[in-house]
Amino acid sequence: MEPQTLTIALEDSSRGYDISPGRVPLDVLRRFAKEVQDFIRGSDHSSLAASPEVAVVSGSLALSLQSEPPPTLLHDIQSLTNDEDTSHIDVKRRAVVDTWQEQARRDNGISIRIAATSLKRTVRIDGRTDYRDKGNLRSVNVERYIQGEIQDLGGTTKPNAHVRLSDGRLLTVRISKSLIQAQPENLVYKNVELRVRAKLNLDTNELSDIELISFERYEPRMEPRDFETLLERGRKAWADVEDPAQWIRDIRGGSV
Repeated sequence: MEPQTLTIALEDSSRGYDISPGRVPLDVLRRFAKEVQDFIRGSDHSSLAASPEVAVVSGSLALSLQSEPPPTLLHDIQSLTNDEDTSHIDVKRRAVVDTWQEQARRDNGISIRIAATSLKRTVRIDGRTDYRDKGNLRSVNVERYIQGEIQDLGGTTKPNAHVRLSDGRLLTVRISKSLIQAQPENLVYKNVELRVRAKLNLDTNELSDIELISFERYEPRMEPRDFETLLERGRKAWADVEDPAQWIRDIRGGSV
């Protein structure tokens, strides 16, 4: 029987170049090595798991385990190839996967690849995936309107849109090819309003499993005559106030 080979690779182009064994920021190397160690070790506190031996190999920045992976580790990786629910894997490995998923969401140039010779599929964690603990979620189905800038749109087999919200969060929204084809213009890097259906986590207030219902007309502008109408209403409402700014200061109870 051939020995098992386990490789965990970091792909990162966020600094303007692809990191590799030949060029990698020291802080990235240090952090990634610690994350790989924690992922391999999991909750196993044995001396063998405490300091696993690895080799730095080509293919972005990749660490290859130089000893036979423990069965529990292979079991957890197999679980990650089946679906994106991390509730069935070791709690320490789950924390590492959560960290990798969050890093990938923050920057599309970052992804993690986990491969083992005994597994038919490779685990890939990137900005399009949603690895998380789904075992204890309290959620309801909702419809929402969201606004943001589309970062990319489309896909070969599973079309989706990545939408950057005003707070910096990146949402992945499933979308049908017909809805993309129906748009009269390219929406990439444009602010849009989307009507979506999703699952709302009642504990975190986060949306997941988001699917586009329709693009909504989003044109935040005001006609000059409407603006003048609002100004006139304001003048009438404040007509009996001699100094509106001082009135606001007095209400606030300060001089600012």
